[in-house]
This record gives sequence, structure tokens and C-alpha cells, in this order.
Amino acid sequence: MLDPTIGPGEMVVRAASFRPSLIIFWMRTEIVVTSARVVVRAADSLLGVVPLGSRDSSSVVADVAPARVEVRFSAGRGVVALVFLVLGLVRIADPVGWTALLVAVALFLHALDATLVLQGGKGAIGDVHVALVEKGSLEQVRDDINNVLFAQQAQAALGAPAVDDVAVSFTTPSVARPTLGA
Repeated sequence: MLDPTIGPGEMVVRAASFRPSLIIFWMRTEIVVTSARVVVRAADSLLGVVPLGSRDSSSVVADVAPARVEVRFSAGRGVVALVFLVLGLVRIADPVGWTALLVAVALFLHALDATLVLQGGKGAIGDVHVALVEKGSLEQVRDDINNVLFAQQAQAALGAPAVDDVAVSFTTPSVARPTLGA
């Protein structure tokens, strides 16, 4: 499991692991939501089939607009699935046809995915693609990200120090910071 370095005053809100696709089910995409950041280790693959490793990214929650989950369809994968479907239907009488039909179904399911979209004020920060069957769990992660974001915005509206302000107050003690009771 992804184990990010946790800063002072930072707490892990949720750690989740997802399948990036139904075809490469053994690879995992991991997301850790903390009180200050969203850390992602996403599985990389060539053409969505050949595993190549992973990429790590981290975003500060304060820089993220409310996260959303979308269902996307990959047209390229859909066309390849359609080709295998036609091949399977033409050769339905022999085992090659049945194999082509199974490949077509797998590719079509791989063409649909759920995507967690993290967008900042200056544009896209990143997308996390997972298998469509993981959409419910991905929506829970989205809700946790949005809850942390809204809690930080509420703290800022009340004038309470945010996590970054607390870290700054330790490095520059001469700067007066407003407190919640003041």
C-alpha cells in the first residue's frame, strides 16, 4: 500500500486501492487522502493492456476544486472491441470465434472506466482512471476529498489557522496569527 510521508498536523482520512482495468486486474491504483493532500500512485500500461509500472503524484487539497467522478468511454478500445465482435460472429462455429467474442466483451468492458477528476483553479491537476466496477468506492474517495476541502474552507472563513499556516507559524514565530477564540 502507498505510504506517503505525513507532515506535522496531517492525518490520513482514507487510503484506498483500485483496479485500473478488468484486464490487468493484478495491478493496483492507490489513493491516499490526508487532511492536507491527495496522493496517488496510478498504474501505467501500454495500450491499457501491457503493464509498464506506475506514476506517483501529490496535490494539495486547498488547490483542488471540488473533485468529481465521471464515466468515460474510450473510442479506440471500443473500435477494437467491435472488430473482435465481428470476427467472433463470423467464426461463431469454431473455438476461434468464441475466443474472439470473449476478447470483445473484455475489451468493451475495458473501454468503459470511472475517472476521478481533480481540477484546480488553474486547470486540470490530474485524472485517475479505474475499472467501472470500482465506481462506488471511487465516489467515496471523492466525498472524502470534498469533505476535507470544505472543512478547510470553513476553517479559513472562521479565521482559524489552516495546516499550512500552522507550519509557517513554527518557522516564523514573530508573525502573529489569528486564533479561533480571538
